[in-house]
Amino acid sequence: MTSRSSPHRRRRLSTEELLQSDGPTMILLLFGLAMLIGLLVGFGAHRWSQQYQDRPGDIGPPLSNEAAGLGYHSERDFSADRSRAAVALHQVLASSSEAQHLWENVETGNRGLLWGAASFVGQDGLTCRPLERRTLVNKAFRDASAVICRDVHGDWPASVAWQGK
Repeated sequence: MTSRSSPHRRRRLSTEELLQSDGPTMILLLFGLAMLIGLLVGFGAHRWSQQYQDRPGDIGPPLSNEAAGLGYHSERDFSADRSRAAVALHQVLASSSEAQHLWENVETGNRGLLWGAASFVGQDGLTCRPLERRTLVNKAFRDASAVICRDVHGDWPASVAWQGK
């Protein structure tokens, strides 16, 4: 009895046979290699763009006037620092006496100090509080002040209109 291979089963080609093969086989081999290289290059480009996103000088979303005025280069850094400053502001406003609180963002290297003076009753009968801030953004100091007043429900406003000095 002789063993015969199935007519539908293909024989595996060696490297030498592939290199000496006919045109269609070589085209398929080169096409597969090109696809693999394309995938690897695409993955590398994606990783590179993620690594260098929001760097100074890169084209990205436009900066808000507030962020640009404080010396920021990216909205991402501004937003991260602003959330830390908001926590410090909340701590200052929650204290009943003169208080100061420091915020710092080790990722951006920026920091700030917020402090408030004693509260007073304004002409409209609402409780008001003078505030001061000093920020260090990109190695430059900026000072600002504000006076905020509680609303008729006793809540502090959601945002502060800082005036630069």
